[in-house]
Formats: sequence, C-alpha cells, structure tokens
Amino acid sequence: MMEAIRILKASGFQPRRTIRIALWSGEEQGLYGSRNYVKNHFADTAKTSATRNNAKVSAYYNLDNGTGKIRGIYLQGNKDAGPIFSKWLEPFKDLGAATVTVNNTGGTDHLAFDAVGIPGFQFIQDQIEYNTRTHHTQYGYLRSSCS
Repeated sequence: MMEAIRILKASGFQPRRTIRIALWSGEEQGLYGSRNYVKNHFADTAKTSATRNNAKVSAYYNLDNGTGKIRGIYLQGNKDAGPIFSKWLEPFKDLGAATVTVNNTGGTDHLAFDAVGIPGFQFIQDQIEYNTRTHHTQYGYLRSSCS
C-alpha cells in the first residue's frame, strides 16, 4: 500500500480526492479494526446515526485475499458501478485484471463500510498462498507489496 502511494507521488499524480490507506487488525475475530474505525469516523451502527464524514467518502476498496494477482473486482451488488470499474481496469487487461462482477463476497472489512452506507468493494485475486503462512502475516504483506 505504501509503495502504491510512493509511486503515485513520484509520478506527480494529483488526485482530486484524499486517498487514505489503512491496515486493519481483528478481521477474523469480527471485523474489529474496520468496525471500530467506521464507528469512530462515520457512524455507530448500533445507533444507526451517520456523521457528516459519510458524505466525504466515495467508496472503500478492500484487498484481502492473500498474495495472488488481482483479477478484477466484486461490485457487491452495485451494478451501476460496473461501467466505472470496467473503464478503470482497462489498462490492466493485459495483466489479467478484467473481471467486473455484480456478485458479492463476504467476510472482509468492506462489510463495515457497507453497513453505514459507504459503498465497499472487494478485489478479486488468485488464491495463491491464501491458506498458508503468508496470509494475514507480516511476511504476506511484505511479499504482496514487493511482487
């Protein structure tokens, strides 16, 4: 994640919006990290009261399937986002990242954002090393950023 931001900065890219990178903990124990972040910054789902910050967030993108190559994105039922992501992935088709599916996937931190009305999306990745020692470990994160 930090390498991606370094590359954006080095290229001189000037985003129109703030890009925030986060690394959660406690996903496997009940999305503790992302749910706490959402509660502190956007809304308390127990009270269902959103803050003004919700309007400042366009979307949440989640990468959580090990060290495999990115192949596309799950739209999480948000079919209207399909053309946007298809266009967004066009430059990566030759790398095999072309799948845009309306399907949902569960169990990742995007659910905490979806719960308060912030569209959450999960990338589709090859399942390489998903269930081995590299997933959810420092080694896996290091390897993902260096691959």
